[in-house]
Amino acid sequence: MQVVLLVSGDASLGESLRGMLGDAAVVPRQPDVDHACARLQSLRPDAIAYDAGHSLDTSGLARLRAAAGPAPIGVLTSRDDALAEASFLRAGAALVLRKPFGESDARALLENRDSNSLSVAVNGAGAVDHLQPDLYARALRWFAGGLMEAHDEIAFCHEFLRAIDDLVNPLRCGMVLDINGVATLAAQRGLRPDVVECWETPHQRRLLATMSIHPAAAWRGNDARPDVVRVMDLLDLEAIIPVLRHGEAGAVLLLGGPGSGSVYPAATRELVTLMARMASRRLEECRAMEHGRLEGALLNEALAEAPVGLIVLDARHTVVASNATARELLDLGPQDAAGLPLQRLGSRLADLVLGMNGHKVSERRRMRRPAASGEIEAQVAVLPDGGRVIALQSAPELELPAEEAGKQEFWRHVAERVAQEIKNPMVAVNTFAQLLPRKYDSADFRETFSRVVQDEVARINRVVETLFRYAEEPRLNCEPQDVNLTVREALDDLVRKLPPEKLDISAALSSEPLSANIDTDAFHRVMEAIMQNAVDATPDGGRVKVETAQTPAGIEIRVEDGGKGIESLDARRVFDPFYSTKEQGMGMGLALAEKLMRAHAGSIDVERTASGAGQRFVVRLPALPAVAAAAGGMRYANDTRD
Repeated sequence: MQVVLLVSGDASLGESLRGMLGDAAVVPRQPDVDHACARLQSLRPDAIAYDAGHSLDTSGLARLRAAAGPAPIGVLTSRDDALAEASFLRAGAALVLRKPFGESDARALLENRDSNSLSVAVNGAGAVDHLQPDLYARALRWFAGGLMEAHDEIAFCHEFLRAIDDLVNPLRCGMVLDINGVATLAAQRGLRPDVVECWETPHQRRLLATMSIHPAAAWRGNDARPDVVRVMDLLDLEAIIPVLRHGEAGAVLLLGGPGSGSVYPAATRELVTLMARMASRRLEECRAMEHGRLEGALLNEALAEAPVGLIVLDARHTVVASNATARELLDLGPQDAAGLPLQRLGSRLADLVLGMNGHKVSERRRMRRPAASGEIEAQVAVLPDGGRVIALQSAPELELPAEEAGKQEFWRHVAERVAQEIKNPMVAVNTFAQLLPRKYDSADFRETFSRVVQDEVARINRVVETLFRYAEEPRLNCEPQDVNLTVREALDDLVRKLPPEKLDISAALSSEPLSANIDTDAFHRVMEAIMQNAVDATPDGGRVKVETAQTPAGIEIRVEDGGKGIESLDARRVFDPFYSTKEQGMGMGLALAEKLMRAHAGSIDVERTASGAGQRFVVRLPALPAVAAAAGGMRYANDTRD
């Protein structure tokens, strides 16, 4: 039986993976990367599943990769864009699974581990050739990285040889490139200079023509074309493989034998041939970008003096020309933007261009700058050839309240967290739904299926209900009350839930009534959330302290925990919806509490304790004249109040 280590703060993912993998694997779970790295000191799993949520941060993955040894790492992500997949693969992931994923996806983790290899091809004798499990992932990383960063054909040839050298380590290799009808050896490594010198351009041109007529990979011993065989013998090559450009050989890969001195297995041949096919489109794009730069140079001269920012796109939505004003407004830097894809101009501008249907010839929109404060006005016009002209200028600032200005960023954050909270239960429901036809006859499975589905649906419902509570305006029924009474009730409720030995809870409530106009139920929820937060932050055996007092400014309730405290940059974020540093919980308790306090004309602040250890939450309320409610001090375990 194999071991798949799950790194996730969500326990339901562990249950889902166990259901998918069944008897094939055990699935221990660690809540975060720190715990997982510590566990990996004694555990050597066959594979690791890392829950990245909606984040694109790859630092945790890098730490796991360093500690995991040979075990492949599969990343579980809520994102569905190619950038996320490329980022994780480049950081060391063996595969990326998008939530919700299925049983076959989960089993791919174990398949990557089998015999430390990937079966990729079967030779004529029926034997299976194998590649190291990360070889295809490394090839994908090259296409997501260096090869995509090359913006001209010469640079592409150098990057492609670097990729081939990294993947198969040949003794020698080179790239012959067709540059406007002239064949040239654009890049090479290990080829003998005297042989290269005698291999003149006409011979290179003849090779390109031969590979264009019959554009198939030629491997030594399997190709009878005279021109091909002659070049193989002259340069001591193992293969000559075309890289097509618009159906003809725009370049040719010259591949020597492997550095090990043996021969390439069939799987390696298939990989190199596949890479050449994948590289064809990039070579075409590099040629188009070069032509675009030549045309763009003329356009740039015309655009340079324009009083507004101007960008010209071709029909494939690639930048042909731009002026300095446009590059400044879009924070692209001073360098020429020709050849950049539309997406590099910012997602909002890309949405505007791509959202124009066939009936619109022009559209204007106001949007935020991609990487700086302020807004711009963008107008897009359609050219007869399908290209676009984009005119940009700074937009006058609108005098909006700070709360209105932050709405867009706030709802973006909420949308990401809600998606994460909903997608995790969907994984469990999807898993058991897939297993249902196969395991329906099992009474134990049906019982587990019923429980898991109900639990996860209830979990999604809690997310929705919490959002409703936060979105609606509080309807308070405020009456003059002694705040001490509500604080005491909330504290009593909390103490009843805790084991006696867990924490030392002390209370020092004002001996005088603290009268305020409050909704008792709503204020009870506020105190419950703050006290529970203090308990969660305090390690076992630590101390939580609750105080109430009358001050010249009104009434204060102070709740002090014995935790490690909150970084100053995160102190105000604790009141943001869905912000949480805990493994469990949605991060809505303090957000709802802060909203209820604002409805009471009060506030909640967070500050460091005087000793610097732990955190203190201070609730402030406007006071009313004293009422006839009796209140007094109360004592809990180890209360030292006189």
